[in-house]
Amino acid sequence: MVTHAIPDDVLEDIFLRLDSDACLLRAASTCKQWCRVVADAGFHRRFRSLHGPPIAGVYYVKLPDDRQQRQLPLKFEPTTPAAIDCCNFSLGFLPDGEATPRVWSILDTRGSLLLLERCTEGVEYGHQRDLVICEPLTRRFEVIRTRRLVPNRSELIAYLLDGEAAGGIGVANFRLAFWAYSSTRYGKLFRHNATVLSCGRNHGRSMREISIGAYRLRSMGHTAAAVYWYTGRRKVLALDKTTAEFSCSLLPDMEEWSLSMSQTELGVTAGRDGKDRVVHSGVGGKMKVFVRLHGSSGDWELEKIIELPVVMCALPGYLPLFFSEPAFIERLRSPMLVLRLSWYKPLWFRLDVDNGVAESVSGFVDFPHPCELPWPPRLPCVR
Repeated sequence: MVTHAIPDDVLEDIFLRLDSDACLLRAASTCKQWCRVVADAGFHRRFRSLHGPPIAGVYYVKLPDDRQQRQLPLKFEPTTPAAIDCCNFSLGFLPDGEATPRVWSILDTRGSLLLLERCTEGVEYGHQRDLVICEPLTRRFEVIRTRRLVPNRSELIAYLLDGEAAGGIGVANFRLAFWAYSSTRYGKLFRHNATVLSCGRNHGRSMREISIGAYRLRSMGHTAAAVYWYTGRRKVLALDKTTAEFSCSLLPDMEEWSLSMSQTELGVTAGRDGKDRVVHSGVGGKMKVFVRLHGSSGDWELEKIIELPVVMCALPGYLPLFFSEPAFIERLRSPMLVLRLSWYKPLWFRLDVDNGVAESVSGFVDFPHPCELPWPPRLPCVR
């Protein structure tokens, strides 16, 4: 009779204190008992709640120098170059289109998955194109033929959501939310229903329609938690990326909401505390930051005001006349915003919303698309 020297519950407490997935995999390869503890689904949930997702690196969109070259215009930069081989995150395994040259455009990332749009020369913007969901490290992918799902659309927007099964998101467990819209002078007019496509094991698929009403939506961007739009009259519409449900909330009553669209700029970002923020930029350089009162279910309250002329006055190229129009919010999803001042003589700068510190950036900054390592990890076979 074999008696384990260390009880399972004690081992679990020890493993929860490991600071990386690599250490966890080494522990699981020690013996059958340790592997069994690490393989438990309950342990996976507890470990992930204590440790942030392991980021393998980020993808940057890069336009090719030569339009005729058959080369993916995407660049992968690992977080730890010494430990991560960039070749394992190449997208060369993706299927070729019949038309060339082809260009892969990243629409969204979540977990270890990328949502890509396959564009080919001669296809006009807004026409139906194939979407591909792929997991670079395992070289698995799923092609979504959008023309069969959303016929007669003008343009399409899509986001990756967690799957219906437990465990978050993976190539065999994800949801894709997409719907058609028409661009108007005052924003995007979305159709009444959004479509949520669920994909599970054995390539099983199911679809459902979600009614969102007819809104002229003003996109505010998205965070790891949700996608946000402003619908007017202080209302914020949000799509939860975990539950795939829509919800409405209210911004505080201020005179700024009565101004025209051209006099305000709205965006969302996430603070280092994990909470989402709505950022409002108006004429005069006053930036207001709002946070939700009760986590993800409450309305919004004013958290702080950042005086952009004050934090930017020492930056090279700064001119007071820049604030005759709102600062354009260009890049989001982290506490660092990339903003642009003035269309005539643009000045780009990076602003940390948490501490109000600004720094200059040179020209257009590519948006980083983070890619995580697959979770739960594939455990070694221990005999």
